[in-house]
Amino acid sequence: MKTAYMQSLHSQAKVVINVAAPRAQISLKNTPMRGRADAPVMLVEYADYECPYCQQIQPAVDKLVAEYAGKVSVAFKDVPLPNHANAQKSA
Repeated sequence: MKTAYMQSLHSQAKVVINVAAPRAQISLKNTPMRGRADAPVMLVEYADYECPYCQQIQPAVDKLVAEYAGKVSVAFKDVPLPNHANAQKSA
């Protein structure tokens, strides 16, 4: 019953999306990548190896890549932060 109601609402809705999907040209030359280079979704991660927030997001990135295998790829860009003592060496 709920499914039928939702379908009736969707069929009556007059919603138009006029905003284009965001796109940015980013050079991936010499950039480490996981997944297919021609995947429909490319996640470009800018991170610092010593950044605790970058480390916290890694399980979510791994889950996305696993759940959407072949549809999502991840490119990694080093961005060493000056406030992390070993970041530059790690990058």
